[in-house]
Amino acid sequence: MASWKPLRRNRIVVSGLALLVPGMFILLLGFGALINHSVLCLVHPGGGDCPVDQYQIVLLAPFYPIGVELMMIGSIIVVAGSTLSVLGSKRPGKMPGVPAT
Repeated sequence: MASWKPLRRNRIVVSGLALLVPGMFILLLGFGALINHSVLCLVHPGGGDCPVDQYQIVLLAPFYPIGVELMMIGSIIVVAGSTLSVLGSKRPGKMPGVPAT
């Protein structure tokens, strides 16, 4: 089993990993909301087309109008989490106040 002590000592890496999880969830939620939407165009005599919105998964329908924003916010959070993880792993191993074991 992997030891969690090195991760506990390096708070920046833990913060980065903590940002990666919700960032990926928000990113995938926005992407799912965007690909979930489809438009059915019915042409009838005497008028133009009447688009009908359809959603494959109804629970994602409320997120369609803000799908792009969700993807942008999720991407920013994922980049911030990745940056913190990389910067934290390159820090010197000695931290003040934490005894090395």
